[in-house]
Order: sequence, then C-alpha cells, then structure tokens
Amino acid sequence: MGVDIKSAFEANGDDYTRQVSLAIASGDIPDVMAVSHDEMVELANNDLIADLSDVYKKYASDNIKDIYKSFDNVQIDSAKIDGKIMALPGTANDFGPNMVWFRQDWLDNLGIKLDPDGNHAITLDELESTAKAFKEKDAGGNGKTQGLALANFLTSDSHGSSGYTATAIFNSFGAYPKNYLKGDDGKLVYGSNTEQAKEGLTYVKHLFDEGLLDSQFGTRTYDDINAMMINGELGIIPGPWHISDWALVQAKTANPKATFTPYAIESKDGKVMVYRNQVLVVTWLLARNLLIQKKLLKCSIYYLTK
Repeated sequence: MGVDIKSAFEANGDDYTRQVSLAIASGDIPDVMAVSHDEMVELANNDLIADLSDVYKKYASDNIKDIYKSFDNVQIDSAKIDGKIMALPGTANDFGPNMVWFRQDWLDNLGIKLDPDGNHAITLDELESTAKAFKEKDAGGNGKTQGLALANFLTSDSHGSSGYTATAIFNSFGAYPKNYLKGDDGKLVYGSNTEQAKEGLTYVKHLFDEGLLDSQFGTRTYDDINAMMINGELGIIPGPWHISDWALVQAKTANPKATFTPYAIESKDGKVMVYRNQVLVVTWLLARNLLIQKKLLKCSIYYLTK
C-alpha cells in the first residue's frame, strides 16, 4: 500500500512501559502506539492523541465493527472520552486451539505420513503411534529419545504456560480443566471435575503405562523438558501457536536440520475443540494526529483485521 513502517522503539514488558513513559514525557510520540488505559487518558488529557471518531466511522471495516458489537461495544465505549473515540482497543485473547508440534525431519526419516486428509489435525491414535515410533526407533539418534514429556502441572487454563502440557489432549475429549464453564443446566461447572476431564486423565495414564510418557513425568521441571527438546530427546512438542518463537527456535539453533510441523488434535467425531476466553485485553492502538495520511489509517485498520 505504499506505506513505509519504521519502529520508533522496540522493547518488551517493563522495558516497553518505560519507553512509552519516556515518549509521553518528551512529547516525541509515534504515530501509532500500544498503551494502557491510564496512559491513553493521560495522552488525551494533554491533547497528544487524535479523536478517531470520524476515522473509525469511515475506515473501520464491517468486520472490525462487528467484533466490537459482539461484545456489546464495551471495549470501544471504554476507549471514549467525552463521547469521542480516542483509541482502538483490543477485545479477547482467543488464539485458537493448542497444538502439537512434530519434528518433521524425524517423520521424514522414518517415512511417517501424518494428516492424510490434509485438515491439519490428527487423531490421538496418530499421536500415540508416532510417539511409539520415535521412541522405539530412537529418532533422535542419541539413545535418549522419549515419546512424550509433559509438564507435571499437566494442563493450563489459557495459552499462558501451555507449552509442554496435555491441554490439547484434554480438549480433544471436550475437557477444559481449570476453566469455569456453563453446564447443560445453565449452572457453572468447574472444568477439572467433569467426566471428560476424567477421560483425559485416563488417557494420559494409558500413555504412561505404555511407556510413551516420560517415566520421570512427576519430577521433571519445565526447564528440564525444554532442555530435552533442545537436545533432540523430544520430537513431539505440545504448545500454543507462538511456541515456535521462544522454544522451538532453540532446537533449530542447536540443530539447523530440525524442522517442525504443527497439528491440532481431533475429537473422536473429527472436531477440533477449543475453549474461548472472553477476556478484555488492555492494549490500545493510538494515532497521534488528525492529519495522518489516509493510507496509514487504512493500514492500521488492516493490521487489526489480520
């Protein structure tokens, strides 16, 4: 679209917060910036950001507007000051299902073909048979190859800390441990106490009994499992979509030939099950002034859509 995007600064966590504070204090503010609600109010009170009301009305796609409407406009209304839209707020942190990442180079070496129907999802039988082949044939070639290694807390209630867990396995049974759900009678049900959760636990015990789950499952730390993955002892890595950025890349660095392919896990009736969190995320996209080029405004909306 002819837009040349340049980063004013780059940082994570507290370092990013400090950079935002410095930008506000100096008045040298980027055209677009992610800030907290309090920072948005401070910027607005000091007349440092734009009224986006007309921009939103004219350039926001129907899809973006429908997303906000699906939350009864709670988020977009919270970005208003004196009735003016001063920011474009985030909505929910839904990232889709947890997945299982396979060492594709190991699959190729052993001639294992997964996902014959090409729907990017596999069955528990495929997961189990592949774990068995990796371990019995020592796919890592180091005499230490494991079938599966899972964090001893077993599941996560969201994508946070969901790497190396059995979350995807439990979800395939329709179980969502550590989350509150609405039962068939309309009452709240704790996801760890359902029959589906028992099925998930029973299956994990089956993997342990078959010798496919790491025999030291109860005592392995999270860092231990990460080290096993890096050292080529694990070729099946459960985790969220972003695990490639912070974990799998370490295995790739240690062994440049390592490649990974992710799959969701199907339920018995061929569905991919996922729990959707309806949580407000306090992140905001801000445009600095009313004279910003239309192309850049359209680009901002485009990135939100993606």
